[in-house]
Amino acid sequence: MMPGHLCEVVYTIGDELSFMSFMMELRRILANHPDHEDILDRHYDSNLSSTREHPLLPKQRAEQPARWLHIKLQVKEETSTTLLMRDDNLYICGFMNQQGVCYELLDDWDSEKLLPSEYNSKRLHWGVKYRTILDVADNEKAVKILGSIGQLDIRNFMVIAVSVLSHYPECWTDCGMNPRVALAGLILMVCECARMNAFYDSIADKWSESDKMDLRLDDVWKYVEMSYGLRKWKSRNYTEVPAPLRSLKAIYLVLNSRLPLGLGGEYGSNSRPRVELLTMRADLGVVGTKIIVYDGKRGQVIYTKREQGKQEMVDLVLTGPNIGISALGCFAIKVDIPGTATAGSSRGDAGGPIEWEWDCYDPAEVGDKPKTVTRTISSSGPGRNVEVTYAVMPDALEATVQVKLRLKDEHSHSVHGNIKARPRPHIADFKAWSVVLFRRTKGMGQRFSPTDSRFLQLARSVVGVPRGRELHIEVDLQIETSNIQGCKPLKVHFYFEAGQNHWRSLVNGDEIEVNVTWYPADPDRQAQTHQIMPQRRPDVSYIIGDEGGFSRFIEGLRNTVADHPSRREDVLDNLDPSKRDHPVMISEERLRWLEIKLQVQGEETSTTLAVQADSLEVIGFMNQKGNWYELYRRRLPGNYKSQLLDWGTSLRESSNYTEILGAENKEEVVEILKSARLGKTFAADAVRVLSHYTAVADGDNPSSGGARIELQEGISSSSSSSCLPFPRSFFSNLQRRLRRGSMEFPVTRGARASPDPPLYPLRLALVGLSVMVCQSARMNRLHDAIAGGWETGARFTTQLLDYIENWEEISRALLVWKDHSYEAWIKDERLERIGIKSPEEALDVVHLVCRVPIRGKELERSVAVVEEPAAGWSRRAWSLRQIRLFNCFPPFLVTNQHYRSCAPCVFCCQIHPLPFRFRLYLFFFHKSNRACRPVELAYV
Repeated sequence: MMPGHLCEVVYTIGDELSFMSFMMELRRILANHPDHEDILDRHYDSNLSSTREHPLLPKQRAEQPARWLHIKLQVKEETSTTLLMRDDNLYICGFMNQQGVCYELLDDWDSEKLLPSEYNSKRLHWGVKYRTILDVADNEKAVKILGSIGQLDIRNFMVIAVSVLSHYPECWTDCGMNPRVALAGLILMVCECARMNAFYDSIADKWSESDKMDLRLDDVWKYVEMSYGLRKWKSRNYTEVPAPLRSLKAIYLVLNSRLPLGLGGEYGSNSRPRVELLTMRADLGVVGTKIIVYDGKRGQVIYTKREQGKQEMVDLVLTGPNIGISALGCFAIKVDIPGTATAGSSRGDAGGPIEWEWDCYDPAEVGDKPKTVTRTISSSGPGRNVEVTYAVMPDALEATVQVKLRLKDEHSHSVHGNIKARPRPHIADFKAWSVVLFRRTKGMGQRFSPTDSRFLQLARSVVGVPRGRELHIEVDLQIETSNIQGCKPLKVHFYFEAGQNHWRSLVNGDEIEVNVTWYPADPDRQAQTHQIMPQRRPDVSYIIGDEGGFSRFIEGLRNTVADHPSRREDVLDNLDPSKRDHPVMISEERLRWLEIKLQVQGEETSTTLAVQADSLEVIGFMNQKGNWYELYRRRLPGNYKSQLLDWGTSLRESSNYTEILGAENKEEVVEILKSARLGKTFAADAVRVLSHYTAVADGDNPSSGGARIELQEGISSSSSSSCLPFPRSFFSNLQRRLRRGSMEFPVTRGARASPDPPLYPLRLALVGLSVMVCQSARMNRLHDAIAGGWETGARFTTQLLDYIENWEEISRALLVWKDHSYEAWIKDERLERIGIKSPEEALDVVHLVCRVPIRGKELERSVAVVEEPAAGWSRRAWSLRQIRLFNCFPPFLVTNQHYRSCAPCVFCCQIHPLPFRFRLYLFFFHKSNRACRPVELAYV
């Protein structure tokens, strides 16, 4: 049973004229509401006032819109999907597959459903923004993916997208399109075409063609700004000069927003209107009572009463919101008390939930400057008294805060106190307010174990900051130690300008680090602050000891990687939010690296690895003198003064191990690592090699760091007591390569090239530590193998290298499985060859899951020929969509006769079972003798 206030629009995908008719009907329905109004209806020129071509949408509501629109898209009545749209802002809040199963788009488990209960919707944690639906780190990547749709046949894209969602969560293997891409593309085609004239025209003009085209996405991202400009122009009796002609041409449906805005749209670099909940006081008496805030886009739980206490007015420690509250429209606060009736009692009267809504259309509530308001939203008796203080900021940024402690006393076990945030300098109405990020009393502090990541568990982490103000973080903590010293204070103040991301302070030997992620981001400002980032204490430290210590070290590293300032995700969190056994590594908008210090037990010998946090790739190391070396290209800040080891490749992929270790093939890599006997002894020797390594720039021998290394078959020895093995195959390969004159061992820039392999111990040390540390943290099987042979040395196998090589593929398969609601596992011959035939087997292999681009590579891609034909040859390439790639199975051959008889070329494609992995060849034909020459276009 569906709710009564809904309207259904049905569109059977056809030609351009049918799409035009569909858009006209949808626009007419959206413009037809009780408060209908047009931008030009009061213009003094009757020709303009009678056009009715810029109608306003209905007034925005915080929770339920006046109407839910069902946009049913179908393909010849064979397959169909239905988009669920709000009528006030055209946000798509969910979709239904062909069987009528409803999926609601939510951000996380703290999100409350917006769709009425009659829909019986299933949770789908994709969010409602393009970048979260597409699961990319930043808006630029979302723009790139969405823009590439314009290079496809728009009609055929819609047909495939509808078919994908109609079968969701099953995998529709005939097309291979990712459901996230399908949904984002349909939202773009339906919602943005309804809103924007310019975007609609660009889609309609190329409806059945696949030539490259401009989708005019810039106007799409400026929709909110343009809508406000038109409303302001009308409110001033059309007197502004010049008139907003570009906006009049670009927009059809105008957003009904009343707040003054900054200059940016959703994808701009400027601020936007926000609401900040400062404090709440209540005497809630029922355990399980929830407080929810709605803003027309999402509902977020900001407080849950978890235990019984005295029924008196107390300050509540809010646990949200996790995403800034929008003030583009109305927002509402709802106190949901378990066991209360909901019918006929929605305004706080006894027995029902307590609801209060801020009206953005009330002139007394809005203004051009930030203002704070304290309001009693209910006073209807014991257990139902609620008071809230909030700030309305017409122009603000969103800051996400993360706090990390690195304590001098490793036995410190508990932290309590307060951390608050406020804008600086103070604004007149803002002097008294601050947002509580962390509040713990003595005896209830956060306790740390040796494997914890040292991130403080903040009650809330998102803060709104008025434009032009700094963010002031006030830290007032007490560190409870396990010795007789009792508590020691940790007080410090941090001040962040907009776009500044990091700050650290050392207080009595204890280090506190605060990281801030700003939204919208300012890339130039972030790059600048990133470069002045000071060096720091290690994120994770390990003194090489027994097997148990190694396992605890890996567990601590995993926790550190999984903790992220903005959000945490796990492969299984849609099944159980408490699951944290397979965390997904967050793609970074900018480089975030970890420093891992490794030290030999009983010695001062140590080295520090710099590891990229979103991939666990070793990007450099520091020797015992404090000198940094990077392996492939410079990524560390300038103040690290690192030297570049010009190896020509990185440690990100195991396929590079062959080049780094001087091996001929994969089998030799396995033999080298097997001979190394990765374990306690190898780890200590490897740390010694890195610790004593010194390049030419430091005045020592570039190869050995001042220690003479003599090569023997099977072993290398040095004055630093390191003992890294040289397998027999290494010497035979060395002799063979020297004979043919192809021996190249890259050395530090500026060093003399030599046929001797002095860097081999360094290379083996780094590869071995990368496997023992990074790969063990990534994968359970690697950790189990290393830990199992810790004392005697693990026997490295081809199976383990296969797992390393296919980590991204395993991760991709798990994420696609999650995207399909755990109901469809895509078979992959590559994974089946290494023994992974089900999600259970994949989960058993990996712990950390790599976030791969768009879960199966990006979209269908337009093919660009990578080689120009020689004289006498000709070529022509079409987009993949045009040759109907998604309706074919490998191997297949598509000839020019299917499309254009004049085209002298043939496509041949070999498809990998995973979506969008294929080899594409273009065959050139000589104009006179018809000779054929193949050229590989792409391997995606």
